[in-house]
Amino acid sequence: MAVQPEKTAAAQLIDGKLIAQQVRDEVASAVAKRLAAGKSKPTLAAVLVGERVDSATYVRNKGRHARSWDGFHQPPFAG
Repeated sequence: MAVQPEKTAAAQLIDGKLIAQQVRDEVASAVAKRLAAGKSKPTLAAVLVGERVDSATYVRNKGRHARSWDGFHQPPFAG
């Protein structure tokens, strides 16, 4: 019996910035609906374990993005 080569999927080029913007738009829409329904603001929280500077930078940037969305609460970064 002959060995069949493995089938592989073709690579697909994606536009990360476009996808990120689409996700931000979807989140903004969901938050607006939540606030319009009289519900509380969603909150972003993160727990950092250790002293890694790259992790602190990642969390700080996520907080910056969360604060830029209307209706999204993010407690101050304590790092």
